[in-house]
Amino acid sequence: MGRETDTLTEDPDTSDSARLLPPLTPEHEKGSLRSMWELIMQLRVLLPYLTRLVPLLDKGLLKAAPDLTDVRAGLDEIKTGSRSLNSQVASHSLQMEKMEEQLSSLRAAGDRSHTDIAELSAEVRSLNRRIRGLIGALGLALLLLIAVLVLQALRFAR
Repeated sequence: MGRETDTLTEDPDTSDSARLLPPLTPEHEKGSLRSMWELIMQLRVLLPYLTRLVPLLDKGLLKAAPDLTDVRAGLDEIKTGSRSLNSQVASHSLQMEKMEEQLSSLRAAGDRSHTDIAELSAEVRSLNRRIRGLIGALGLALLLLIAVLVLQALRFAR
């Protein structure tokens, strides 16, 4: 507010280190050594709080650090579980391969039985035709026999 920039010694609120700095000129820009020192001087107010906070953070970090033995035990459990899962997967894949082989053999047997049934059906149809032919021939032979008997009976009756 009523602060003069050319002499820092007149301001009673400035510290000794701020008095050692040269006065601010337009050539002092953001990122210069002067502005960095001013920032550090403004942050020095926080130093008492930081000195109390650092031991608390240090203790908190030590407590917050994970117990590596538990982590390692968990990792070992995961590894053993993974191994057991891998062995189960391997056994299941072997079982699936066996099942696929059995299924393919069953398919082949089914195909063979289908062709056998088709052949048997064709033979049954052929046998059926033969039997019908024989029945027809026997019926005709029976009719001829009856006719011959009738003719013989008429001949003897005369």
